[in-house]
Amino acid sequence: MALKQVYEELEQRIKELEKESATHKRAEEKLRFTQFAVDHTADAEFWMTNDARFFYVNEAACRALCYSRDELLKLFQAVRRLLSI
Repeated sequence: MALKQVYEELEQRIKELEKESATHKRAEEKLRFTQFAVDHTADAEFWMTNDARFFYVNEAACRALCYSRDELLKLFQAVRRLLSI
């Protein structure tokens, strides 16, 4: 394989990776914005998995129930264990 061909292939791959990186960066920015919006909404947010496990609560939920995020998530786990869900 000629050195020029290797160089051109590497140059093309670098361009592809730069484009992919830019796409990932835009997606991460959108995700951060969405996370900020959910964290700071006035409505209490409780997210759970398909098997009824809470994995996220926002600040409004914490304020409404007077618990920290960690306390709420641990409390939900304890209730789930008690109910054997």
